[in-house]
Amino acid sequence: MRSIDIAVIVVYLTVVVAVGIACRGRKESSDEYFTAHGLFSGVFGTILVGLSIAATFFSGVSLIVYISSAYTGGIQIAIGMIVMPLAWVVLQYWFLPRYLAGNWRHPYEIIEQRFGNPVRLTLSAMFGLMRVGWMGVVVYVPALVIMGTIGLDDNWFWPIVLLIGLSSTAYTVVGGIRGVIITDAIQFVVVALGMLLIGGFLWCKLDLSAAAMLRELGEAGHLEILNFSFDPTVTFTFWAVLCGMGVSNLGSYLCDQMALQRYLTASSPKDAARSFSINVIGVLVVVGSLVCVGLLLW
Repeated sequence: MRSIDIAVIVVYLTVVVAVGIACRGRKESSDEYFTAHGLFSGVFGTILVGLSIAATFFSGVSLIVYISSAYTGGIQIAIGMIVMPLAWVVLQYWFLPRYLAGNWRHPYEIIEQRFGNPVRLTLSAMFGLMRVGWMGVVVYVPALVIMGTIGLDDNWFWPIVLLIGLSSTAYTVVGGIRGVIITDAIQFVVVALGMLLIGGFLWCKLDLSAAAMLRELGEAGHLEILNFSFDPTVTFTFWAVLCGMGVSNLGSYLCDQMALQRYLTASSPKDAARSFSINVIGVLVVVGSLVCVGLLLW
């Protein structure tokens, strides 16, 4: 990695933090901080919320997993994307109209009203522990990738972890949900464009025609997508990916506060549904590009 690459990373982190802090709400209230008063509306606001939802469940780990899975196992990892339309139907016609019917500021207010404060505290503690572990992995793995790319020794591990963690925490704490959504959208666009550029670069570098690529991938079994085997020793089967990612996606979009908090920023259930549609498109584009990059690397 050259000096210019390091400079780009530093400038990028600085800009993201600055944008997140600059886009914070103007009013000092909990409604503004946690829901932006539900004022993300119109085409631009809907797109921002949609891209933020898409970015919420993507991380450096996601990039590594999808690319490496496509590299080793082919396109079968992409089967999970067929559950996205199902998730859209459930949210559009059943979940969002009910969830946004009340003037909630936090998802756990609903749980407290229905089941009492002890249940709320228990579930919020469970969520906090789960996300602390998740964030640990999300920071740890990219730190290792950065160290390997630059060629740094183990002494650089904690400085890189602190740089990633503190820069993200800075604009999140100061900017509130408004700053988080805007920076999420920017970062998701960067990821999408980055993957498309990497795919285009690999395509240009390969001295093969499209037909030759498809032939070699097909002969290696990398284009086999409908493996209906019930063998539990097979890593990717139609049933394993469909059920696993189907449950995971529905759980994330229906139960995870990271998504639920973003729905509250939309001005209406219709705007929230449109934002989720943008999320579906964004996820399909990024996952598709990640899988293509894995195949092209192979």
